[in-house]
Amino acid sequence: MKGRKEIPIKDPDKVRKIAKKLIENVNEQYRNLYDYGTLFGIHSNAVTNMLPVKNYTTSTWKISKDKMKKYEAQYIREKYSMKRNSCWACQIHHCDIMKITEGPYASEVLEEPEYEQLTAWSSAIGVDDVTASMMLSKEVDMLGLETNEAGWVVGFAIECYEKGILTKKQVNQLELKWGNAEAVRLLLRLIARKQGIGKILSEGAMRAARKIGGEAVNFAIHTMKGNTPRGMTTETDGRKCLTPLFQTRAL
Repeated sequence: MKGRKEIPIKDPDKVRKIAKKLIENVNEQYRNLYDYGTLFGIHSNAVTNMLPVKNYTTSTWKISKDKMKKYEAQYIREKYSMKRNSCWACQIHHCDIMKITEGPYASEVLEEPEYEQLTAWSSAIGVDDVTASMMLSKEVDMLGLETNEAGWVVGFAIECYEKGILTKKQVNQLELKWGNAEAVRLLLRLIARKQGIGKILSEGAMRAARKIGGEAVNFAIHTMKGNTPRGMTTETDGRKCLTPLFQTRAL
């Protein structure tokens, strides 16, 4: 139930002063964050090889300059933004309502993806079309899935399919290949509804790998307790950058 009483503040003027200073600090020291939230992160991390690519097999994203430009925060805002949608009373311009205006997903309306959504539905699964990444970001939101876990489990499934560990029959006849956004969209729906291969994948990367068995356990990215990492890496040799806390394939 929503409360009706105000939270007592001993010195409201001092709180306002501190809040104003915090906003000024972000504005002056982290201008990109102030203007775009984390939307700018995928482009800046791509050029420094700090993105997970194809289920962490590497952090070097081989993408054309034209396609990479479309992942820039300024391009996305200018091309697709409809109206501001920041948190209530928030002064930072960190989220807009957007509308895809071109390609097969034209007319779809969605909330602006933040950094980890764009990463999960682009480099991590081999997609290099920003509108497809935006569409998948919306799909995850609509299905109520956690974007990080969903991204890692989908990347894991694609790698297993590519290596012949999962057959086409096992993945409900989907062409589960890197960059196939439509197949990923359908797979996400199977996961949300726990249908077919989705029932196994809905358990998350670690448990799904154990249920599939065999070499599959070497391709699931997760901590020793089963959590998935954030959407960032630090070296160009992919999984070698992970700490011993992560259960991954030995390289």
